[in-house]
Amino acid sequence: MNQIKFSQDEMTEIKNIGTKYQEKMFQFGQLYLERMNLDKAFHDLQDKEKKLQTEYVEIENLEKSISEKLTSKYGEGALSLTDGTFIPSKNK
Repeated sequence: MNQIKFSQDEMTEIKNIGTKYQEKMFQFGQLYLERMNLDKAFHDLQDKEKKLQTEYVEIENLEKSISEKLTSKYGEGALSLTDGTFIPSKNK
């Protein structure tokens, strides 16, 4: 069988293709790592959001509990947070 030797230009083209594949594979690896970090950051944000939602509901429940306690003690009315005075409703 006769051997055929590729020209220098052909060898250069073939090597360039291999180099381009390697570059793209490296870029895919970098992209994967970036995506992995973004996924982690997204999950961390979701966890923070869930925690804040839970804390918000707890505050709402606390407000409701305090409001019910004060209403049963003082009746319906309005509280001035500025000076701490309570003004009963005129309905009583």
